[in-house]
Amino acid sequence: RFGIKTGANDFFYLEVLPYRPVCPLCGEVHEEALTRQEEALNWAKGARPAENALVAVRNEAGWEGYLEAGSLRPIVKSYRELVNHPDGVPSLRLFVYTEGEHASNYLRHGEKIAIPQRSSVGARSPWWKLSPLTPPRAIVPAGVDREYLFLPNRRGFLIDKRLYGLYRTEPIVVRLMNTSFFKLSLEVLVRTGLGGGLADFTVYEYKQGLLLNPRLLPDPDAEVTDKLVGDILGLNNQEQQELLFALDELIKERVSRANT
Repeated sequence: RFGIKTGANDFFYLEVLPYRPVCPLCGEVHEEALTRQEEALNWAKGARPAENALVAVRNEAGWEGYLEAGSLRPIVKSYRELVNHPDGVPSLRLFVYTEGEHASNYLRHGEKIAIPQRSSVGARSPWWKLSPLTPPRAIVPAGVDREYLFLPNRRGFLIDKRLYGLYRTEPIVVRLMNTSFFKLSLEVLVRTGLGGGLADFTVYEYKQGLLLNPRLLPDPDAEVTDKLVGDILGLNNQEQQELLFALDELIKERVSRANT
């Protein structure tokens, strides 16, 4: 299903700053607060910052200040960023109010600038409570260019509404989705419309993709390759090469058609 829809990204999405600004609540610079490099170091060690640690942040509207680390969660908005840095941490943080003096002040700031009055936010009660806050097991792009890649969400990041999440899928299913057999079935169903030949998939279309039954695998922990899937399907070497060629040609045709 879709990821989180905030209805007010300019308020809920923040980046960690490389410097410490003057605090809008205290009127001082918090020298103990974590900056981008320091916060990233925590994540690189596989540890979240302490819940009450202050983090220097700026939202998409330009507000700068500090929030408690417990109210900030990494969120994947750019699928390309995740593909290019699969072991990294997303650059954006999602404001998820828990508690804290600075987080509470940020809520008051949101009310002051009428965030709760937006139609995209006002239906929630309370207006700042977001869902789903359960990380998906795997992350799936809504739009695909030349390369398909379905990624396990090993570090438990939240995802933006522009991405799909698989919440009850076993790891073996994700590995099977990354085979050419599954990708070819998607190409046959593909719709374009996102520019540059980008394939635009709905949840329904992903469900229509042809996936090898995991029970047919000789070992559920084995590496899943195109060769293994082809052999299970009874395809000879030439037929397996034709399958790969067909997938490549369909992708080229889709991209070429969009550029003409």
